[in-house]
Amino acid sequence: MNALLLLAPLAAVGGAYAVGAYGPRSFRARMARDLAEGLARRAPQPAITEADLAPLPRPVQRYLRFAGVVGRPRVQAARFRFRGGLRGGPDEPWMRIVADQVSFFDQRTRLFHVRARRAGVPFEAYHRFVGPSAIFTVKLLSLFTITDARGPEMDRSETVTFLNDMALLAPATLVSPALRWEPVDDRAARVTFTEGGQSVRAELRFDAEGRLADFVSDDRAQAAKDGRSFRAARWSTPIREYRTFGPHRLPGVAGASWSVPEGAYEYARFEVDRVDYDPSA
Repeated sequence: MNALLLLAPLAAVGGAYAVGAYGPRSFRARMARDLAEGLARRAPQPAITEADLAPLPRPVQRYLRFAGVVGRPRVQAARFRFRGGLRGGPDEPWMRIVADQVSFFDQRTRLFHVRARRAGVPFEAYHRFVGPSAIFTVKLLSLFTITDARGPEMDRSETVTFLNDMALLAPATLVSPALRWEPVDDRAARVTFTEGGQSVRAELRFDAEGRLADFVSDDRAQAAKDGRSFRAARWSTPIREYRTFGPHRLPGVAGASWSVPEGAYEYARFEVDRVDYDPSA
């Protein structure tokens, strides 16, 4: 009898977790609804030509040729699967993660769902950027909200993240009237991305082979753990390895780092497992 009394609360918690993680209000369900709505709004797109590359700085042109975008359709939507690690600060342990992302580049939408465990306890986070508005929510046990970040700083930061995705994960989208380019030299170019009243800047740095090596921006603010305050910081995503995904060569392993007054540190590591451009579902 005592054993049954002990098992009852555990069963209740397990049931609540299942509803929170997989029910109609879960991050998974919300992402599925956002995906369906975005797919319904797509239209056919023409292929990218050498003429489309001509206005771009020379290192950007070389990168797009290396990535294999010439002769391929312009990318409207994409699905990505990642694995890797996250940590909250330079002295904190790494947490293993798996993540799924859906992006609509023609609709300025980014949906990022990450799952991890801390001290054996599961939690999940959802980035939802539907330009120009963004939210970042973290839930413990898929039930208890521990971070709820939103507001002008979050909107601006996620606009930078969206631009980063364009450069690393869908380079075909760099052929866009929303981008204004400024040549730096044969190995770098600066870009300004304007979306929904936000204008954010970044510098793209390339290696001798024409591959994108790093993306650096001062426009993505670092959020406090509760998501209620932000501070200016330099953000960068150095690329460690390229991989082939169908006809494209893309960054397969990359990190994400903050440069803050206390020093620079890497807080995220991502390995791309899957890339699907213009998925049907």
